[in-house]
Amino acid sequence: MRTQTICLTLAIVVLCSTAPAQWARLPIYVSEQSIVTVGTNLYVVALEHGNAILLRSGDNGNHWDTLSVVAFPGGRSYPPYWGRLIAVDTILVTEVYHGQRSFIVRSTDGGRTWIDTAHVTEVLRQFLQVGSRLYSFSGGTYSGDSGKDTVRIRSSTNRGMTWDTVRQSAPLKGLFGQVLSKGALVFCSMLDEGLFSCTPSEEGWVWTLSSWGTKSAVSALELLGDTLFCVVSWPSGSSNSMYRSIDDGKTWIQAGSGLEMDGAVPSIPSLWSFRGLLFAASESGLFVSNNRGDSWRFWGEGLPRDPFAAYHSFPYCRVRSMAFSDSFAFIGSNDSLWRRPLSEMTTSVSFSSSQLPVAFDLKQNYPNPFNPSTTIRYGLPHKSAVQLTVFNTLGQQVATLVQGDQEAGYHEVRFDASGLSSGVYFYRLQAGDFTQTKRLMLLK
Repeated sequence: MRTQTICLTLAIVVLCSTAPAQWARLPIYVSEQSIVTVGTNLYVVALEHGNAILLRSGDNGNHWDTLSVVAFPGGRSYPPYWGRLIAVDTILVTEVYHGQRSFIVRSTDGGRTWIDTAHVTEVLRQFLQVGSRLYSFSGGTYSGDSGKDTVRIRSSTNRGMTWDTVRQSAPLKGLFGQVLSKGALVFCSMLDEGLFSCTPSEEGWVWTLSSWGTKSAVSALELLGDTLFCVVSWPSGSSNSMYRSIDDGKTWIQAGSGLEMDGAVPSIPSLWSFRGLLFAASESGLFVSNNRGDSWRFWGEGLPRDPFAAYHSFPYCRVRSMAFSDSFAFIGSNDSLWRRPLSEMTTSVSFSSSQLPVAFDLKQNYPNPFNPSTTIRYGLPHKSAVQLTVFNTLGQQVATLVQGDQEAGYHEVRFDASGLSSGVYFYRLQAGDFTQTKRLMLLK
């Protein structure tokens, strides 16, 4: 394989210590889909002469190697048009488009050589790693007169070397959005049907629709620790909402304060998380939260304004992809690659003390009434010794949910009442000299 090295002028990307914290553009014309880091290497799918090519940098974007046309067994030669990337340990897996077909390819030497491992007749949407298994998701479109296309799933137990079709008892159909996993549980968003979850099984995957109460479009998913985030557009099309769940999607709490534009939460096609921070790419720019979505701060300094902003209300170019190395954050926006030092996170990603609770605050549980679990949220203006307990109408304590010191900020805990009888209960928050009690109802 031929390798071409591209050297970039450092003067255009180095931020001087006195310059304001902001993003700097690297002169790489990138695809909207893929930026991934593997060890010390950064890989991006770039655009060149109408084709997509794979670039690799080992020094945070200062120099690049172009991974050129790959010849595969059987005499087939693929044009350099690359799709989505995933890193499985040190192995790269991606797809290469060839005419109307796609092939899953695999590299074990940092992208120098590739092996053709599967032929995919439909559009490949995303890869997902769950434990030792790698899954590919394809299809999931509207297919003209035939209606909604089925989402097809393939499984690999050897890091992409061979693939088997996954059996689904009732395959998802419609517009595929995104998949992610939390432990052994897989979540899949559909842009026209809602959020689904299932636990992979050899006997077949069984998808369960999240309990929104109505069909909705879920445009973005992300996992931050044990908290699941999603962005929902309701069927009326009147608004978007961001939610988070700490119980695998059984109950949800609204988040997204500070993301509003003209009084409403704008479209948010992508979410990312890194080192306890949550990033949201919205139509009004790039935002970051350090408190699980309770409040947000603009983090798009230096990114260009949308050249077509005069024709709509979206001021900034949309961020399509994001990745992190040990030293930098990278994004793909406006068909360009941008980077920002992570050292700025200690200063630029700061939130004023006014965004912390100004007083102790015990929220009403949600949902209420509930069965069998609900979420209780509360705010602490400073570090406190906290006790959160549940009592029945006789004053008997039936559960201790929290006991110990907690930092200032908003906290939430799930109360599972599976072992209790239907009826009225009370939950009480004690923090220092503060005590407050609220009523909840269990209906089975």
